[in-house]
Amino acid sequence: NKSEQFTNRKLTMDFAPPPLEGINELLSPSLVIFRDRVIANIEHMIRAAGGANRLRPHVKTHKMAEIVRLCESMGIHKHKCATIAEAEMTAAAGGRDVLMSYPIVGPNVWRFIKLQQLYGGTRFAALVDEPEMVRFINEAARRHQARIRLFLDVDLGMNRTGIEPGDKAFEIYLCLYQAVTGTEEDKNIYKQFSPDFFDL
Repeated sequence: NKSEQFTNRKLTMDFAPPPLEGINELLSPSLVIFRDRVIANIEHMIRAAGGANRLRPHVKTHKMAEIVRLCESMGIHKHKCATIAEAEMTAAAGGRDVLMSYPIVGPNVWRFIKLQQLYGGTRFAALVDEPEMVRFINEAARRHQARIRLFLDVDLGMNRTGIEPGDKAFEIYLCLYQAVTGTEEDKNIYKQFSPDFFDL
C-alpha cells in the first residue's frame, strides 16, 4: 500500500555535514549553520508548496533574524510566531507579515499594539478562540486608537489549537463582525456587508 511504499522509499538527501574548515578555532559548544543547506531547504519548501506565496514558516523552528531575511529575499513574506519576542525579531529583520500562532491575552495585548506602532512596515495579526478575548482586544484597540487584525482559530481535526466548528465558533465570528461594524441592532447588522458575509 501507499504507506508501505512511503516507508520503504530511500532517502536521497545527504544529511552528512560538509567539511568544516577551522573547526579547532571554534568555541565549544558552537552553533554552526550551513547557509547553502538552509537555502536548499527553503527552495525545496517553495517547490513542494507550489510557490513562496503559499508558505508561512514558523519562526520558532529557527529563531534567527538571518533566516527571516533569507526567506524574505526568496519571496516568502508571511511568517508565524509563537511569542511577542519572536514577532519583534521577525519585524526587526524585515518580515512583512507576522501572524501570532497563539491568542494574545492580558499584558500581551498592549505589547502587541506597541509592536504595531514600532514596526509600521510589518502587517501583524493574531488568533482568537474565545468571545471574551475578542471583546477585550477590541476595547484595548479602541482605547489606544489602534486596529488589530484577528483570525478565528478553528480546530479542523488536529486537536492542537482552536475551537471546534459549531455554535461557539459562530458566536466568536459574530463578535469579530461586530468589532468591525459596531454593536447596532440586529436590523442594521449587515450595514457594511451582505448576508453572504456570514456564510461559513
